[in-house]
Amino acid sequence: MASFVRDPRQTASREYDVIIIGGGIYGITLALEAGRRGLESLILEKGDFGEYTSFNSLKIIHGGLRYLQSLDLHRFKESVRERTWFLRQCPCHVKPLPCLMPLYGQGMKRPSVFRLALLINHLLSLDRNKELGAEQCLPTGKVLDADETRKILSKVDPQGLQGSAQWYDAYMPDSQLLVMELLKLACDAGTTALNYCQVRSLLTNSRGHMKGVMALDRSTATTFEFRAKTVINAAGPWCRKILSGIVGDEEALYRPSLAWNVAFNRPALSDHALALQGKAPGSRLLFITPWKGKIFVGCGHEPWRRGPDKPMPTKTQLEHFIDEVNQAVPG
Repeated sequence: MASFVRDPRQTASREYDVIIIGGGIYGITLALEAGRRGLESLILEKGDFGEYTSFNSLKIIHGGLRYLQSLDLHRFKESVRERTWFLRQCPCHVKPLPCLMPLYGQGMKRPSVFRLALLINHLLSLDRNKELGAEQCLPTGKVLDADETRKILSKVDPQGLQGSAQWYDAYMPDSQLLVMELLKLACDAGTTALNYCQVRSLLTNSRGHMKGVMALDRSTATTFEFRAKTVINAAGPWCRKILSGIVGDEEALYRPSLAWNVAFNRPALSDHALALQGKAPGSRLLFITPWKGKIFVGCGHEPWRRGPDKPMPTKTQLEHFIDEVNQAVPG
């Protein structure tokens, strides 16, 4: 078991194979993969681990069912593999999640279409339960009739209801605990991790090759030079700012947008995650999950033209979002 002593000065006294800027889910899993390949990595996170974008999640680890609509089989199979890995590797933090979408016979949302989609989903993910314990296994999806749908979701809009599609994904009730579990695995594999250590600039040698970073230890206001010949920019919304210090701004690297989820202090509508949509033209598809016995809804998504620090939707955006929730679930 690795030792978790935070010592920036000692950390700066040696060279690493790779420095990873950003201690969110991407940075941490990159460090874990580096460690599995025999590389010693250093994670530098300006806040706390998983504090920012990784925390703003609907808590679902999906298996790529939605990618079948565009026949993106590569992303579908990748999602199935990753979901299985999380269920197997972190059974205390990742659990099966039943999902339900009411069907009203419109467009793709017809029982016949979903019957075929769920069959394909099953056939392309036959190994989804490989090496999983019985409580972690995901059953085969199916189409339910209207009566079965009402038993699962009593508040379902009955007008035109033809049934529902039921499938299974995975969810992480406490994403921050999962992040810390993965960080422990990464540290056991040879990672050193420093939180509250903000990278200020990238460093290169006289030939323009990477040699490390300068970073501010926010707990002591001390600046340190950390050395590695490979630096990975996993800073999420701050990745353009990190890069601009060495090659100028790269707009294509990150175009900001605002996504949000809303927790309501109301009892959960069902033990299933619900894919629901209002009947007004242009209504967004909402996912309403039973998070800790309460209603948790996502995702709102709008353009964002300000900086990445502390983004929040406006009161008007939230009110519009709540209206859409009420339209999707009458009553």
